[in-house]
Amino acid sequence: MERHLRNQRRVIPDRKEFYTRLQADGESFDNYMMVLKELAEFCDFCAHCMDDRLKDRIVTGIWLCKRARRSNTWSDYGERQTSGNLHVNDVRVQGVTVKKTPQVSVLKPDDGDPTPAQKNLHLETLKKAFPRVFSTQPPLREMSGGPMRIDLRPDARPYAETAARHIPHAWRDDIKHQVDDLIAQDVITPVAHPTEWCHPMVQVPKPPTDRSHGKTYFKRAVMGLCTSGDEYGRFGDAALAGLPKTNKVVDDILAYRDDYSTHLLHVTQILQRCDSHGITLNPAKRTLAVQTLDFCGYVISPDGYTADQRKVRAIADFPVPENLTDLRSFMGLVNQLGAFSTDTARTAKPLRDLLRPRNQ
Repeated sequence: MERHLRNQRRVIPDRKEFYTRLQADGESFDNYMMVLKELAEFCDFCAHCMDDRLKDRIVTGIWLCKRARRSNTWSDYGERQTSGNLHVNDVRVQGVTVKKTPQVSVLKPDDGDPTPAQKNLHLETLKKAFPRVFSTQPPLREMSGGPMRIDLRPDARPYAETAARHIPHAWRDDIKHQVDDLIAQDVITPVAHPTEWCHPMVQVPKPPTDRSHGKTYFKRAVMGLCTSGDEYGRFGDAALAGLPKTNKVVDDILAYRDDYSTHLLHVTQILQRCDSHGITLNPAKRTLAVQTLDFCGYVISPDGYTADQRKVRAIADFPVPENLTDLRSFMGLVNQLGAFSTDTARTAKPLRDLLRPRNQ
């Protein structure tokens, strides 16, 4: 009977129960795991991701929610009972203690929108409360989740070059500065012994961001490796799993709420997750409490989402393709905004036909 009745329930409440089920005092881990598996059966998780969901549920959020509930910080659904003040209690999460922040008066839901001065004050308060999350000082912290594993294909053969590429004199100071900075950040480390794999550094002219000469190896997943993005996304998803009204796309995080006070406390909860999982955020790219936002190529507002006008201009100003590579790049831009026009498929058909193998 219970199984019959459970099957009549909606998936969302079942998933909410799965993500908010806490380990009771005195409850054994084996019993807790058994209950989680039973709840997961009614969540419509795919067979391939069931184990990952269970693992993520164990690794992330359990003790945060448990300690927060004991300190009366958040309700069952992970939301704080607002009292009109921004205030982070001492919470012990996986060996990390989040210290109290200075108490700051915030707006109540019926007080209207915050002033720029209020938002700046709250941003500075959050920055002081989570110095490791917003730190720009070396070294760069490691994310939780363990080391990334790189599997080579069976036919892979070591590749090594013994001579470094020539670096133009005009670039040498900037390159040395940037490499020294990567060493200080613990992203790379010098190598003093022969290695089977060695590739020369590729220099790409960019605005000075501040890149020692010699052989080094990466200690962090390097961007450009085909699996780096997936692994980064997986670790980040695990860190934020179970947080309501939170969207993450690769390294962009979007949090939304109906009123400013709840939104501010929601942001605090996200920063606690980042702090306990070794995630560092760029303080120059944070935005708090806005009505309109550019996010992943779209402009999001209370009215919905529209196309980013920069992408529209990129399509309109795209030079006439002269080869298949140019055409694929153009079609990629068009397809990103294809949902905004009912004529995309019809008007782009002649161009798509050019990409067919028999026309190449």
